[in-house]
Amino acid sequence: MKLFSAFTIASALFSSASAHYIFTNINGNSAAVRQPANNSPVTSVTSSAVRCNSAASASAVVNVAAGGSITFGLDNTVCSRTTAMDRIDKAPAFPEPPGTLSPASLYLARAPSDVKTFNGDGQVWFKIAEWGATFNPFSFKCYNLNALTATIPRSISAGQYLVRAEQIGLHVAGAPQFYVSCGQINVTGGGSANPSKVSIPGYVSASDPGLTVNIYNPVPTAYKVPSLQFVHSHDALRPHSAAIWALAVTPSADVLTASLDGTLALYTSNVTQSTSGFPKDEDIPSDAQELDAGARIRTWPAHPLAWVSLSVTANPTRSEGSDESDVSRKALVNSIAGTTMLVDYTSGEVLGTKNIGEKQSGPGTSSGYAEPAWSVSLASDGKTYASTGGSGSVTIHSAIPSSSSAKSDSMEEGFGSRLADIPTGRVKFGMFVDHCPTDDNKVAMSNETGQVFILDVEKATVSTSWASHAMPVRSLGWSGDGNLIMSASDDRRLVLHDARVSTTSSSSAVAHLTGHALPVLSVALSPGDGRLALSGSRDGTVRVWDVGMRKSVGVVREGKPVWGVAWRPIGNVSSNMEDGLTSSATGGFGGIGGTGASGFVTGGEEGLVRWYRGAGQV
Repeated sequence: MKLFSAFTIASALFSSASAHYIFTNINGNSAAVRQPANNSPVTSVTSSAVRCNSAASASAVVNVAAGGSITFGLDNTVCSRTTAMDRIDKAPAFPEPPGTLSPASLYLARAPSDVKTFNGDGQVWFKIAEWGATFNPFSFKCYNLNALTATIPRSISAGQYLVRAEQIGLHVAGAPQFYVSCGQINVTGGGSANPSKVSIPGYVSASDPGLTVNIYNPVPTAYKVPSLQFVHSHDALRPHSAAIWALAVTPSADVLTASLDGTLALYTSNVTQSTSGFPKDEDIPSDAQELDAGARIRTWPAHPLAWVSLSVTANPTRSEGSDESDVSRKALVNSIAGTTMLVDYTSGEVLGTKNIGEKQSGPGTSSGYAEPAWSVSLASDGKTYASTGGSGSVTIHSAIPSSSSAKSDSMEEGFGSRLADIPTGRVKFGMFVDHCPTDDNKVAMSNETGQVFILDVEKATVSTSWASHAMPVRSLGWSGDGNLIMSASDDRRLVLHDARVSTTSSSSAVAHLTGHALPVLSVALSPGDGRLALSGSRDGTVRVWDVGMRKSVGVVREGKPVWGVAWRPIGNVSSNMEDGLTSSATGGFGGIGGTGASGFVTGGEEGLVRWYRGAGQV
């Protein structure tokens, strides 16, 4: 109790004694800064005041060359320790408080014309610099600074910009204080880059661990500056010759792509080193010891018809008795005409193929033949997969190769044999199928008329159905904990449902998200608790959504339809996904906004994989 009281008293005294301040000048020019009414902080991250502290336009504009530096000066020293704090009679167990209590960031927003009349509304802001934490001992990089200096990116276009300085006081746990000011600059020179952008407010969630963290007890061992800003990291070095219709992130964080050019390809996400050599591929020299990020590691022989569906095991250690090293490297791909292939993406071996036109027996067959699959999903234990297609039902197949010793009596025909056929009651084309990440007994499926179903595999019945769309649902995304599921439709909407609710109506919709101008083609929920969503559209944009705020908080403009999106989880997927990711000491699941993700990847009409990382992530 004494320790708790000491922390409480110290925090309160520090809050009342800490010096307030404002950013007063840009490169020494105070007339170019929109001066707030006073030096009090903004206390709500959802208030419009968090953008520019409700300040009126300034009279001057400062010229800065692209690639040049900008300095935002203050009227006080940032984060300095107060004498009142130093005078506290601490209990013996009370640690010395951090000497600095705040991260800082600089953002830019390009004005459409005269910056003096621009208020910075909408998804127009992008981060150019941040000052995060240091450790051993814990502190912040802005400690004792009286100005923030950063470089204007050489690649941004010339024009007038608002520049926003932000410092977040964290000395009262759970009650962040935002010290912000906006200035006016004119960038000369530059290029034509179009960075991903966020809206302010909306750029960060109130529940972000970087805002809710207690910096006193326990003292953090990790910290990320709050931000939903994404930075384009790199592209695939060798694109496909036609559109990518599906992609997936592997447990080793590499990326698999399925393309209309008939090829399945594996790309490395990061610079990769090996002393034992790499797979033989036309991109890789025979004596290579290192691969650049975005290099193609492997290409499987082209199929005569396009690959349209792809699935990778996401939770390889959960099933008792499964071989993690075996299961975690399996990927399942399906062609536009229904050929299904299982591969080991590490060795390149084809483990099983089910060709169209093959005679089959088992549930759902007619005269010895079964309908071709359109969409497929591999179960986390790697033993079965689900498919859907023209009949609107979901079929469960064996994913055990015919020669495998793991084959059971119920799987005696080997890979692709039909184990169950589950009708949905609607003979409408099945568009997408996906296993729940925490329960292989639950499979979600969507169809051409806009319905979404959750099926119980063991009981072979529909347990839940929703009719939240009036047009085809092309993609579904589960949250990492299996509690939420989001649907993406040609009606340009995304709908979030609570997968724990058993219902057969549209009334269980938790949220309806709108913002895309054309059909939504792909969706993914962040790997932790689904607090962020990612969507790709025929309108050529990728949007990042804050699920709690029910709004788009970021947009990336790629220009061509985006058929596939996927989050890149922090750490190793196979270890993190086992328990739904492990919550960190600073709150949430780490990564961007505590979501468990470090960034995302996209694939689309251009046949190119693009990697994006969160600002401050690596």
